[in-house]
Amino acid sequence: MNFGCRMREAIASRGGNVTLAFALVMVPILGLIGAAVDYTRARNAADRIQLALDNAALAAVRDPDATSKETLLTFARQQLETVLGPDASLTIAELDGDKVDETVWLRARVRVGTTFMRVVNVDDVSVSRYSEASYGRKSIDIALVMDNTGSMGSRSKMTELKRALCGDTSCTNANPTSGFMHIMREAASGPDRIRVGLVPFDIGVRVPQAVQDTVRTERPLTSRVTVPPRGSGYCAVPRGPVDVQRVSWLRFAAADADPVVTDCSRWGRTTPATWDGCVWDRDQIPDDLDVTDADVDLDDPRTLFPAVNCPNTRLARMAPLADVWTQNAGIISSLRQMEPSGNTNVTIGAAWGMAMLTERAPFVEAGTITGDEVERFMILLTDGDNTQSKFSRNRSEMDPRTQAACDSAKDAGIVVVTVRVINGNRDLLRRCATSPDLYYEVSRASDLKQVFDEIARRIGSIRLTQ
Repeated sequence: MNFGCRMREAIASRGGNVTLAFALVMVPILGLIGAAVDYTRARNAADRIQLALDNAALAAVRDPDATSKETLLTFARQQLETVLGPDASLTIAELDGDKVDETVWLRARVRVGTTFMRVVNVDDVSVSRYSEASYGRKSIDIALVMDNTGSMGSRSKMTELKRALCGDTSCTNANPTSGFMHIMREAASGPDRIRVGLVPFDIGVRVPQAVQDTVRTERPLTSRVTVPPRGSGYCAVPRGPVDVQRVSWLRFAAADADPVVTDCSRWGRTTPATWDGCVWDRDQIPDDLDVTDADVDLDDPRTLFPAVNCPNTRLARMAPLADVWTQNAGIISSLRQMEPSGNTNVTIGAAWGMAMLTERAPFVEAGTITGDEVERFMILLTDGDNTQSKFSRNRSEMDPRTQAACDSAKDAGIVVVTVRVINGNRDLLRRCATSPDLYYEVSRASDLKQVFDEIARRIGSIRLTQ
């Protein structure tokens, strides 16, 4: 055989060895690639398993007294089967869990069938996940600052607002099965955990009957003070010092005549004995929109809250913070009293929403929960622009004060949620909210229920920890 033939045989022989060697090397390489693919599938399955367990645990802990172990596991299995889908390669191998007091735990192990790893005789891998949910230590206080002005009577806004809050359009059901108050009670799942108060507003606000009755029994003090004159279009304001009667944090003075009425002498002579509970804007002095007790100086009547007879006697009274677990019916009864009438002063609503969430009189309830961290929320709803305050009927003058009230609330640690119902200053309400995602806007009154359901669930979720 010549040299050329021998060379061809040698090359052919060596090529076969190379092919064999390459095949032998590719087996582990393909195994590693396959393992990576199967691992990714297992990791994705693990994320879905965790989501299912978290959802089941959080759902169960909302009502721990009514959730047996059997119900818990049945619901958890349903959640797992939903997120895993019809994939035959995913099999629930183990599922266990229980509830202890206010804590729910769940553990699941799922077999994930392999594809490439079968080459090395690995048919499946196991993925285990654990979830635990319990009620946190935080308590929640909520001030519902609700526009009760005349425009709320149009396009079913007030009836739909009541349905969103109470579950029905007239707030007649003391134990509703839907709506904001129902969701908050479910989230509380016990006393002294979530409290809700109400601040209806038009150009002013109206104190609870108990506060009005207390004022009538106290002996007022008389001081003299110079009250800044108001602009044109209002009842005459006395020039120079005027007599002011003081009862605690309230003042009664002719200088606080209500500008809506024409009989200024009558409306300007409000006394503790004849007062029907309405209050409006404090004088515009430094920090008048702050919420701390120090800003009420009992020796300086300018810092006190002006008491006036109500220009709109239909204005519902404010309701102090009350426990949704033990006093839910009382809160709903207060919501039932809301009626649309009067002009709009968003600033005073925000100011009294802040007052309700701090320990300032008359709402000392804000300081009654001790030992727990308290999250405070103000939900501010309006359907229109600012139209009238003690000082102005000019929106451009009123809006900055509304913004200042919102900023003061946020500086005090209150989470501000705003809701615009069809009309109103969109930019102002968006800036008032603590964050852009806490501003809500509805173009139809019937959408209010969906918005308040979402707000309730977001607030209620703070009670749950994983």
